[in-house]
Amino acid sequence: MIWMDRRAEEQSAALAKAMSPEEFYRNVGANLDSSHAVFKALWVRDEEPELWKDAATLMSPGTYALRSVSGVTAVDYSNASSLALLDPRSRTWSEPVLDATGIDRSMLPELAAGTQPVGAITAAFAEATGLSPSTQVAVGCGDEMAATLGAGVFSPGEVCDVVGTAEPVCAASAEPREDPTMLVECHPHADPDAWLLENPGFVSGGNLRWWRDQFAPIERSAEAEGLGDAYDFLSKEASTVPAGAEGLVFLPCMQGAMAPEWNGAARGVFYGLTLAHTRDHMTRSILEGSAFALRDILSAMRDAGLDVRRLTIVGGGAKGALWRQIKADVTGLPVRVPSSVETTATGAAIQDILKVLGRRRARLEILIHPVPVQGEGAAAAIAATGRNERYLPAADLTGVGVTTIGGAAVARADVVVVAVGFSALVGVVFLSLWSAAHRLRITLYDIGVRADTAVATAVYSTAGLASIAAAAILFRL
Repeated sequence: MIWMDRRAEEQSAALAKAMSPEEFYRNVGANLDSSHAVFKALWVRDEEPELWKDAATLMSPGTYALRSVSGVTAVDYSNASSLALLDPRSRTWSEPVLDATGIDRSMLPELAAGTQPVGAITAAFAEATGLSPSTQVAVGCGDEMAATLGAGVFSPGEVCDVVGTAEPVCAASAEPREDPTMLVECHPHADPDAWLLENPGFVSGGNLRWWRDQFAPIERSAEAEGLGDAYDFLSKEASTVPAGAEGLVFLPCMQGAMAPEWNGAARGVFYGLTLAHTRDHMTRSILEGSAFALRDILSAMRDAGLDVRRLTIVGGGAKGALWRQIKADVTGLPVRVPSSVETTATGAAIQDILKVLGRRRARLEILIHPVPVQGEGAAAAIAATGRNERYLPAADLTGVGVTTIGGAAVARADVVVVAVGFSALVGVVFLSLWSAAHRLRITLYDIGVRADTAVATAVYSTAGLASIAAAAILFRL
């Protein structure tokens, strides 16, 4: 039962009689809304009692995957919070909500930080996948938490807009916060020392996908013939419509509403239709409806005490230039789009590095080898320099507080990074500052790369973290 499944409306209404939505929010930082997993569990208890009687553990898909891979049954704080049963301040199960729901605490998995290592993969999983039996496993985190981390959104004033089927809108916070309107929820972040103030995702890209599937047969046929992307065709036509779609308004509530208020019974609406409106007007109104919902959420974040200054858009919806421009116009914010909009995997790579640090309790030592080229030429450039000259100077980064020392300690390095182009060096600075903010010690070596350990990988604009993950694997961390 995914979050969009609204069959548990009766269960959420029943709980609201025992505990007010305001009290529920104060206890778990989440809304008393049928989209949350606890209400799916209550539906199973009420509607399928025989199945419930045989149930031993309530777990998220991530917990199920973790158990399948490692044999360990645990849940990280962010996914536990999405169950709407966790106190985000103490990061413990909320006794008042457990009492109100009647959920037995013994049915809940062990709580752990997302960076917590749980050991190696099981023998069965190693055999099935071909992975080394020594491959280490960490608990992991929620997808929007990883996407926000991978997008480099951690500084005050930064907001991450994750545009997929749903549209989580997220901002990191050094402390748990409450939104007086309850539009925005508070969940533990992927970083164990931070929280995520977020609206966990009204249906957004899903609306556009529905529109494409049901009302754009010509565009879908053109895409099937390799003539272009159906979304691009629709957006190009919608771009000819004036801002405001000439009075046509779309409410993005196809599976209930999470903005401008939480309402599981709400449904989508086209309002203001006239004979003068065309399909292109309706396409634009869908894009604008999500943008105005985004603006409502940003206003709630400000009300919760966050300074909102810039928007970073990731996910599949970030690829649409028209949609990006509409969001910039509606919110009045500058919009940043990473070179790679699929940042969830990058965030997971960051968590893997933190997992290594947690296990070894050692400083993260990074070897930097600058390569002033990108793409396919990178491997040749590395080979040409790395085989004959062991150490090459890196850019001087001491101005940002990074310690630069000689290359004598190459054998002690935890991670080697091949910095492909200037953007990768920017990524190293980002990683250094981010780690310093989280009390991790980083030493930057101004050395080259040994020929037998060179990693040739282009890295994206401001992160440079994909190569760190690859190098971590290379060094068998």
